[in-house]
Amino acid sequence: MGPRMDIAYGKSITKLHYDKSDTVNVLTHTESPVLSSTKLNNTKMVKHQDEALVCEEEGALWDIFRRQDIPKLETYLRNHSSDLMHADCLAFDKIVHPIHDRIFYLNTEHKRKLKEELGIEPWSFKQKLGDAVFIPAGCPYQVRNLKSSTKIELNFVSPESLGECIRLQHELRMLPNNHRDKQNKLNIGKMMLYALDHAMMDLAGVSDSNDPIDDLKVPETSNDDHANNFNNSNGWVNDTESGDNSDQISNTDHTVDHAHEASRTLMPDEGLWRGNAVGLEVKKLLEAVEHQYPDTFQGVQIRAKEMWISILKEFHVVIKSFLETSVAELAEDRLATLREDLKEFERFGFDLSWAHKRIDMVEKLKFGNEPLQQELMALKESLEPLKERLGGRWKQFVEAQEMLKVAQLEYDNASEALKKKAREVAHKFGDEYDQVLKGHLGFGMLQGY
Repeated sequence: MGPRMDIAYGKSITKLHYDKSDTVNVLTHTESPVLSSTKLNNTKMVKHQDEALVCEEEGALWDIFRRQDIPKLETYLRNHSSDLMHADCLAFDKIVHPIHDRIFYLNTEHKRKLKEELGIEPWSFKQKLGDAVFIPAGCPYQVRNLKSSTKIELNFVSPESLGECIRLQHELRMLPNNHRDKQNKLNIGKMMLYALDHAMMDLAGVSDSNDPIDDLKVPETSNDDHANNFNNSNGWVNDTESGDNSDQISNTDHTVDHAHEASRTLMPDEGLWRGNAVGLEVKKLLEAVEHQYPDTFQGVQIRAKEMWISILKEFHVVIKSFLETSVAELAEDRLATLREDLKEFERFGFDLSWAHKRIDMVEKLKFGNEPLQQELMALKESLEPLKERLGGRWKQFVEAQEMLKVAQLEYDNASEALKKKAREVAHKFGDEYDQVLKGHLGFGMLQGY
């Protein structure tokens, strides 16, 4: 990728960050600033502790950290963010990622504190004219330009850094959509495909026959050997094993099968899937996909090879990201990115129609003009005022029920009081008192009157 030219003024800095791939940086030209004596006397120069007497050829001061020191480095940056923040970075009210944000530079004092507090320090050196600096993928680094200079930079992916590049791609996917590094994703899947295609073409060119390339087809073995291979590879034939001499290196083939070597240190249920030591988390997702959508891997001839470990791990990253994407926060461009990621694996023969079907559904329902969805949304909108109205009526009903209960209680109490008082009057004046009061004075005194 590249090459590209970097042009830098003297005294300028490149803040702490890391690249998504391996990088080679060559210093091609340096130039000391020329100041008149008047300007030199009137200019107040800020002295940095990093600067010493610069020889004629020295152009830049580099600090490169190891990958394994990243967790401790991130901890230090977060703990000392207020001290490290430069004046031009005050707009950052929230640190998303202390390295990807590119807002920190560690001077000599902070590098000393970093070593004292956490026990880590960078490789520090000065780049001279013509020097080439190699930065492995995922190694954080910062640069102070001692002079105005031009540099040529080339990015590439080495086999040794492939796993780190995949990790960085996943890390970049997790950044917010408006982050400056969000668009710097390395399309590692396509690069792997192109490398595989190129390798296949080279192998086909040296093949003496029209048969499939030997390395890609199942070797012929005896029944006993086949049984041994089956048991040693969790049900999948490992084409680097050959029965009795499987632990020895062949005299004619000195290629080391890293997938097989890794699988020997794992039990069959400890992250081994189809002969590839992919890890427990990756294995769990692959088994879940295979169980739910068995056609996914039907068209793929997955072998116990180092190449397939990388491909399956990248597949895990893409599918896990697909499964965990929030639809509520989903942007339309994210759907296009997901489709592109899925198509990379479909070139291998993966059947991901089930994932495309879900993406198509979400796109039509959330971003499209699906008539049924529009009618559904209209009904939902009309339901809201009715729901509010029903709630008001129900509230009135509940209040009326409470009022009815109170009135019923008051009536029952008054009725009971009336009966009690009537019994008292009857006891004092006789049971016929009520008839006398309602009738004649001589009621019941004489028969017939």
